[in-house]
Amino acid sequence: MDPKTIFFLIAFCLAVSAYIPYFLGIFKGETKPHAYTWLIWTITTGIGTAGVWYGGGGLPAITFATTTLLTFIIFLLSLKFGTKNITAGDTITLLAALTAVFVWVGLNNPLWSVILGISIDLIGYWPTVRKAFAEPWSESSLAWVLWTLAPLFSLLALDTYSLLTTAYYWPIFVVNALCVVMFSIRRHTLPKPV
Repeated sequence: MDPKTIFFLIAFCLAVSAYIPYFLGIFKGETKPHAYTWLIWTITTGIGTAGVWYGGGGLPAITFATTTLLTFIIFLLSLKFGTKNITAGDTITLLAALTAVFVWVGLNNPLWSVILGISIDLIGYWPTVRKAFAEPWSESSLAWVLWTLAPLFSLLALDTYSLLTTAYYWPIFVVNALCVVMFSIRRHTLPKPV
């Protein structure tokens, strides 16, 4: 088996297995996904899948497609089991991201589309980061650690390295890692709710 396939399998397993503790946490009532974040991520991950596929990224497009489906399922679950801690700022963030999606879809330049897509994806973090800062136990740390590692292996699995195929992975890795650090620090500050 060639190294690219091995890296793809590791990335795929990390990305998909991250959803297991997240789903379990939702059904236990511990994890409270923010609907706005998961809606934005469903859209951006779907468009990111197309970017990696059409950019010649190879097998990592399969990981993207699978996580798009799982992200959409979390969005649906968030409507019933998600946080009710939604602010006006969260709504403004959602509207800004959705407006940017229309601009994004209309762009004819693949590179600018990816850059705008990454920006929208990063905007999507805000409602969850704001919520998790106040309620750090409402997110699955294990899921976030796995979501932090998966992009690194996806990068190694790419068939073609270009700004188009690699640009999505670095910001996701960095922001996910920052979220893991923030959850850890805040959990030391705020005791776990009983």
